[in-house]
Amino acid sequence: MTKSRLGIVRFHGLVWARGILPVGFAFDNGATRRWPSGLAAGRPRYRTVQGQPPSHRLEHVSRWWVLLVLSALAGALLGLFMSSLPAPSDIGTFWVGNFSAPWAVLAFGAGWAQRSRLWAAIGGMATEVAIVAGFYSYVLVGPFVNPQMRLYPTPDPGLPFIETVLSQWLWGPIAAWLVPAIVAGVVYGLLGRWWGRSRSIVAGVAIALPFFVEPVWWRVYDGFLKGPLVVWFVALAVGIALLGWVMLARRTLTPRNVSSSCG
Repeated sequence: MTKSRLGIVRFHGLVWARGILPVGFAFDNGATRRWPSGLAAGRPRYRTVQGQPPSHRLEHVSRWWVLLVLSALAGALLGLFMSSLPAPSDIGTFWVGNFSAPWAVLAFGAGWAQRSRLWAAIGGMATEVAIVAGFYSYVLVGPFVNPQMRLYPTPDPGLPFIETVLSQWLWGPIAAWLVPAIVAGVVYGLLGRWWGRSRSIVAGVAIALPFFVEPVWWRVYDGFLKGPLVVWFVALAVGIALLGWVMLARRTLTPRNVSSSCG
């Protein structure tokens, strides 16, 4: 154990970095630290010496993985739900299952839940890809459960059949949605992380922006705006509600919260 003038006490594997240390002691092998009662809130922060990660670091990694799996599961369920909505028979009626603005919200939330930019980007990307997988899951699973969708006559030829289905899933029309999903997932995952750290107005506006852009996008894509108009009014109302929530969240955030979240 060594001690500098600044009061930094070095144990084997730990560096205690506070100018004034409360009374206490630590053991090297058991990593046991005991402090007098009432000083729990004053325990100093510590950083790890390279090559000796503490148990709390492993707990954080486990937490990141759990959040990643939950985000991907939520994305798959959202995609499956959107694809299960009944499609209208009239070509002039917009299919609600084609709404993509909720995809951005879910990726934003996945990034917001994480504590690092890397995991936020991974979480947002995994969420968006899972939404695509859930939305088009019938293309992958359908041939196995519905003989009418099979590319080969029964009985199933096994591996060649599976390879054909996977190649159509990866390189067919669905692949055109994977690249935008990856890009949007990374962007909105990072925006969610940015919002979680600083309540940035840019990140807050970005979460509401798809609800305003989507009606314009479908008007350009289809050449006309499909009805009914109440669908687009609801989308705009959701966007306005999100903007109101953003402003309220920024107003209730005190300067002390901002400094602590950015630290």
